Amino acid sequence: MHEPCRPDVSLVVPVYNVEDYLPACLASICAQSLANIEVLCVDDGSTDGSAGVLEQAAALDGRLRLLRKHNGGLSSARNAGMAAATGRVVMFVDSDDMLEPHACETVTAAFGDHDADIVTFGARLSPPGSGDVWLARALSPRDAVYDGFGLDLLFKERSRPYIWRTALRAAFVARAGLAFDETVPFGEDQVMHFAAYPRAHKTVLLSERLYVYRQGRAGSLMEGRSHDAAAKTNDHITIVAHVLEDWKTLGILGHHAPKMLVWALYFVCHDIMRLGPPEQGRLLRRLKQVLADSFDGVSPLERPETSALTRRLCACVEATPATGPASRLSPLLVYGWYVEQRHMGTAFARMLAAPARLPHALAGVVPPLKARRLRTAARHASAEEATNQEARAALDAAYRKAQAAGALGCVTWEQAQQPEPYPSRS
Repeated sequence: MHEPCRPDVSLVVPVYNVEDYLPACLASICAQSLANIEVLCVDDGSTDGSAGVLEQAAALDGRLRLLRKHNGGLSSARNAGMAAATGRVVMFVDSDDMLEPHACETVTAAFGDHDADIVTFGARLSPPGSGDVWLARALSPRDAVYDGFGLDLLFKERSRPYIWRTALRAAFVARAGLAFDETVPFGEDQVMHFAAYPRAHKTVLLSERLYVYRQGRAGSLMEGRSHDAAAKTNDHITIVAHVLEDWKTLGILGHHAPKMLVWALYFVCHDIMRLGPPEQGRLLRRLKQVLADSFDGVSPLERPETSALTRRLCACVEATPATGPASRLSPLLVYGWYVEQRHMGTAFARMLAAPARLPHALAGVVPPLKARRLRTAARHASAEEATNQEARAALDAAYRKAQAAGALGCVTWEQAQQPEPYPSRS
């Protein structure tokens, strides 16, 4: 039965010291083409003028509800908003970002058309062109519908990170007992996505860009963490620990153990490798303990789908002593393993084994030592090998430079990534 007094959408807006950005955020929400919404603005102990902005906005638009609490962090603020929400659908908007005018209308239509538990949509960056290529791609999902759960939803689709691009049916939130983990100080979006997608009966991905993500705001949590590599890596290990523990409790970790082991290593090993000896040893010890606790009784290394390089990388982590200095992770092993995981080995080897001039073009873009490492990794790469984001960016630049110099003829970067024969270019 239709409930005329119930909002179609509850928008949860956590607020902390964003008085300069908050007016634009609230204006974009109040201008939504769907009028039947409620806006739950959670003031998480702001010390600037944010509270005054919220009070003025609430006086102008009765759909805004102001919730005040002591500072507890982003997850705590979002949980407070979710607990107070009365709408059929829950959406999240960070207080320095904005919504496109038809966002709520489009999302509710997707829920209605597909009877979905989750709808995840695209976003654009502000200012345009900010951020890296990876981020722009990650925020650009295709149109797709998943009945039930499959690993492809997490690992092949562009369905994460950032929970503000994911809307949840309120009944699903209650049924699944979803809440943000307040013990995770950074990356709570990842933990929520890994918790929500496996529990959903149906998930819809929308290619339409409905959210405007402001990049590089001074004082933001993301900006602060980007300058502390050790703290960021430690946070990533915390995310891994919470995700694996949740999947173990849910009873699905054993079935997906090899892939989840790869994900855990992929998420942290490159960052650990780049740290100095004291931090690297400390974080390797922590990662070793997390993997031991999470995969106890599951044994992903004994599965046939676990590659030899994955076993070698795990052996390096396992060899970390309980005390004292740890052996440094070999960059050659780590880069070679990333090459394997990103399914770029064929293109990698083809590029480096192409005309003789190509290695020289590569050396002109990548420092000589790294170029040698990449070439060595490529020689050992199978058709299933790949590169990490840093290596891929370097190779992409090298490829473009070599192509501009005529070293590759008419072969495009997209063609180089395809198995033989090259696809026709109709």
